Amino acid sequence: MVCPPVTLRAQLDRLVVLSRLDTVELAVLPFDARLPLSPGHSFWIYDDRLVLVETLTTELSLRDPEDIELYARLFELFWDVSRRGDDAIVLITELLQQLRSIKDNQGEDAVMIAGLLLAARPGRRCCSAWSRSGAQ
Repeated sequence: MVCPPVTLRAQLDRLVVLSRLDTVELAVLPFDARLPLSPGHSFWIYDDRLVLVETLTTELSLRDPEDIELYARLFELFWDVSRRGDDAIVLITELLQQLRSIKDNQGEDAVMIAGLLLAARPGRRCCSAWSRSGAQ
């Protein structure tokens, strides 16, 4: 996720608000989490019929039951080592506090954070991955 600090703060604030909905369960993997696998891309699971995979150059629609099961297992592996509920909010809030120390008037400078965001609601699961670096 690369964007100016003010934009990133707004996005993270929105995640905190959405996490309070009864229909959403938010999970975040902290930077120091020991991942069972390295997430190479983001994906969205829709019921048992469809997985959308977003790669660097294209979006794939997977409908084969074996592919869907593979992504469901991958999601569960990440879910098992994630922080959820209030623990996820604490992580996001700590990141927001760090971002508040970065001046918004730095023009073109952007901040990039790393992590893995997981979300679940009835019938859908999302795994969104990004990598880490920064400019200040």
